[in-house]
Amino acid sequence: MAVASNSTSKFLKNMVNIPFIFILVALMVYIKLNGAAHYPVWEDMIYVGPNHVNIIDAYIIMVVIFLFWAARRTEGEMRRPFHEAAGVFGAFFIGTLAIMYMLVYLGVLGVADPIAHELFWPTVIFQFTCVATAEELMFRGVLLDVTHSVLVQAILFGVWHGYAYQILYYDVGLSAVDFVPVFFAIGFGIILGIVALNKKFGLPAVIAIHGTYNCVILGCFIIGSGV
Repeated sequence: MAVASNSTSKFLKNMVNIPFIFILVALMVYIKLNGAAHYPVWEDMIYVGPNHVNIIDAYIIMVVIFLFWAARRTEGEMRRPFHEAAGVFGAFFIGTLAIMYMLVYLGVLGVADPIAHELFWPTVIFQFTCVATAEELMFRGVLLDVTHSVLVQAILFGVWHGYAYQILYYDVGLSAVDFVPVFFAIGFGIILGIVALNKKFGLPAVIAIHGTYNCVILGCFIIGSGV
């Protein structure tokens, strides 16, 4: 009973200390209920993995786990002043975008064809509010704090992408049995874990990096988005 009471108390305390979570969950619920109105291939987007798990449900669960189990370091970080967190987010958004511009220009990184103009904002909102934020709260928030290991959380991050996206999430022309994309996700997770451990950067930085990367790969930014 004491453990359950402490968990509930931490959950309520985190909800008060992290008001943006309310907005995040509200957006996730809205997208879950109204996604088909914004995406022509919504059913293919949200039912993922061999068991056809609804990915929005998975992201909501990740946020709830964060609220219950976020360790003291993460709680303190999330209470940082909004202007400071926004500054870190903005700096890493611009920095990541600049690096990816350069990689695309040099031919090192390939991206999808530009998305339709009407899908720009729905995709950006989905990637930043659902995908990047939920995954970073879970992997670089909860799991990095619990495991105290950059490598372990990165491996779990790779396993999640391998399961959820059936090894095909990163479009690098590989067959469904090729694990190279999973290893790529693990490497990406290691980089994000190292950044998250820096108290000056933390979660706002990795959310910015993750969301920007996803949007670039999907054709939202850099080439032909028209925005």
